[in-house]
Amino acid sequence: EDEIRVVGRVAFDAAEYAATTGHRVARAVGEWYYATGNYHILSRELRISIVGPHLNTASEHPAQLEYADYPWARVFGAIGAESFVCERDARGNLLFGTSCWATQRDWLKLGVLMLGRGIGPGGEQVVPPWAVADLFGDAKGYGENSHYIYGWYRLDRLLNWNLCGPILAAIGIGGNYLVVVPEQDVVLLRMSWK
Repeated sequence: EDEIRVVGRVAFDAAEYAATTGHRVARAVGEWYYATGNYHILSRELRISIVGPHLNTASEHPAQLEYADYPWARVFGAIGAESFVCERDARGNLLFGTSCWATQRDWLKLGVLMLGRGIGPGGEQVVPPWAVADLFGDAKGYGENSHYIYGWYRLDRLLNWNLCGPILAAIGIGGNYLVVVPEQDVVLLRMSWK
């Protein structure tokens, strides 16, 4: 199974965490609320999975570069989105949940990627098939109505919109959002600084 998927389940599900790590959960699982810190933790775990085996060796620097290049090599480059800039914390962890910037055109390219259910412009599967199945299918998400999956809001679930299948939204800071409605072949982008 894909390591990123396991890390995601462990980060969001206390029972899964206890079963996977062997650590006791300090308190009963309550209702889950969105927190950007979850994605900062996942970014750190991705860095550790790439760099960790190379710490204090001659291959540490190339591994750090591999992590730093990961989103551009795996996603942004595959869709021709050249303007993305993502901030990092003091350890070098990419801050995807709050601090990525791009042109309108490149945000729309990301929306078109999701509109095509993860298939890039060259026909390659950019988003792993399991993630596409979870995002667009009946997979249980988190939060009220299971509306939050892998950093995307399922607006059809959150707002009980049973109009036209899945509606994905990446909702950023300052009134920014990207909405993808595959059944209607629509991508909406709002960039704002309210």
